[in-house]
Amino acid sequence: MQSEGRERLQEAAATMTDDTPAFERARIWLSLAILRGTAEPARSLAASDQAIELYRHLGDALRLGRALAWRARIWVFMGKFDEAAPVFAEALALAESVGNPRAIGGCLEGDGFRKMLTGDLAGARDNFERALAQFRAAGATSAVLGVLVNLGDLSWALGDLDAALAQCREAVRLMRDAPHFAKAMLGTCLTNLSGVLTERGELSEALAAAREGLPLRRDSGHSWVAMDSFALRAGLAGKLDNAARIAGYADATHAAKQSLRQPNEARARARLMDVLREHLDGDEIARLTAAGAAFDEDEACRIALEE
Repeated sequence: MQSEGRERLQEAAATMTDDTPAFERARIWLSLAILRGTAEPARSLAASDQAIELYRHLGDALRLGRALAWRARIWVFMGKFDEAAPVFAEALALAESVGNPRAIGGCLEGDGFRKMLTGDLAGARDNFERALAQFRAAGATSAVLGVLVNLGDLSWALGDLDAALAQCREAVRLMRDAPHFAKAMLGTCLTNLSGVLTERGELSEALAAAREGLPLRRDSGHSWVAMDSFALRAGLAGKLDNAARIAGYADATHAAKQSLRQPNEARARARLMDVLREHLDGDEIARLTAAGAAFDEDEACRIALEE
């Protein structure tokens, strides 16, 4: 369980002193940054900064590059695209200097997200495809699967729902066949699949994918990222009150985590608001979204998975 891992690493970090070897402190801080991830972006950045300082002092180019790439990923998640770009460039140069294909792929993939979120979709596709080649060269099966998920997400962002559907389904199949894979990644792919099916109007299939995928995302702290698609599905199914409440929860959580919506989620949010305005007046929409903003994760997930 990732939550248990976070607790143990936090305990380890709390017991560190100046006498703790620098390489151990750096390893703990970087591991903690990765486990906190986008569920706790500010705290993830703080931990990555500690790791970066230590790895610079140690002269460990490979792990310094990894820590820098992680910092840049979190900045992308927070919408700090200008800050992220030069950090990805430094991280990639370090990875290339040691000739590590796994690290090179990670930098390319992360910067691909930055390009996708700033509208450079062709550049993002190029980055993802180059990352895929590096991960395959490294034999990094889990990372290969992750890039396939990203390519499906990109096809979805480009509006090619047929390609996105095929890529999401293929990625799910490959994950199920793989001997080891991250359940959170399968959860992401299934909730993306639910979003694609929702846009296609296949609402029953979308709900089935959501019901399998959402519980897998919760342990990693990312259930909220998928809520805009779930809100749209509820709205298209005629559950307008639930749809508005889920949207309110998504709004509040994005604000609390200082995160911008990704393209597919932003499009779902905009389409939902069009649906709501067709049937509800502004005061009612405001009342319902305010109610959803006060939801906790359990309540938001519960109504997101209702018929």
